[in-house]
Amino acid sequence: MGADIEGHPDNVAPAIYGGCTVGVRNGTDNWIVDQVNIPEELCAVIFVPEVRQYA
Repeated sequence: MGADIEGHPDNVAPAIYGGCTVGVRNGTDNWIVDQVNIPEELCAVIFVPEVRQYA
């Protein structure tokens, strides 16, 4: 229901389940979500540009 309202399961699923998740809509308009196991030795790199871009 949250993904139908918000429109993006990639935003709703992590809020509900936590961690890294993947969400897709199946052929019957239901959302399927699953958690992705991330190895502990993997680290994230975040890049924040000085110029704002709108997507």
